[in-house]
Amino acid sequence: MVNPLDEQALSLLRGYAELCEQGIAVIDPGNRVVYANKNHGPFLRALDGAWRLELAGVLRCRGGRETSLEAGLKMIRNGEDEQELEFERSNGKEEEAEILGVRLLPLHGHPGFILLETRVIPTTTRMRQALLAERTTRRRIEHLSRRGRELFYQVIEHLPLFVYMQRPDYSVAYSNKKTRAFYGETAGRLCYEVFAGRSTPCPLCPTFRVFETGMPEEWEFKDRLGRTFRIYDY
Repeated sequence: MVNPLDEQALSLLRGYAELCEQGIAVIDPGNRVVYANKNHGPFLRALDGAWRLELAGVLRCRGGRETSLEAGLKMIRNGEDEQELEFERSNGKEEEAEILGVRLLPLHGHPGFILLETRVIPTTTRMRQALLAERTTRRRIEHLSRRGRELFYQVIEHLPLFVYMQRPDYSVAYSNKKTRAFYGETAGRLCYEVFAGRSTPCPLCPTFRVFETGMPEEWEFKDRLGRTFRIYDY
């Protein structure tokens, strides 16, 4: 059974709402407008001397998903504590479009009754929100990228194969555990010194063709101790 909004409760709400800069309206369980202050939003339309609620406008949730006022009201009546939505109001000129924040709250003690609040979101606030969202997304991507690199190195570090990373200036950027076990610490050392025992670069090294062509190379190499390896460069 619906507990009606008594005149005392409505009077208290009206006293608060008339002083507010944002639009305030009270919606009953049948989606009828019980009360609206002078700053009501674009969802109310006067008809036959009474306010009617427009339910069809497209709104957006904070995550960007499209929804409607009707769907938002239904979620509140199904137990949601609050719905924060946005609505773009335009007068036909894109640069003059306004973004309205729309908040739906249940009126506790009066099941089915909902408080509808609308306010203009200033451009500076929208810019701050966009920058914050962009910064948060970038940090998330950086975290995932860093985590991906960590996992990559954890895997190749313990492979029972020789794995190393070569720079165009002949220095060794990284070598895994098996490579270091054979040739010692390689970080920053020159590849032709570490693997070939030379003081000058190896002539016509296939590895350096990968830097030029971007294509993989497969070849054989004999190290300074006479051991022969099958090399796969990527």
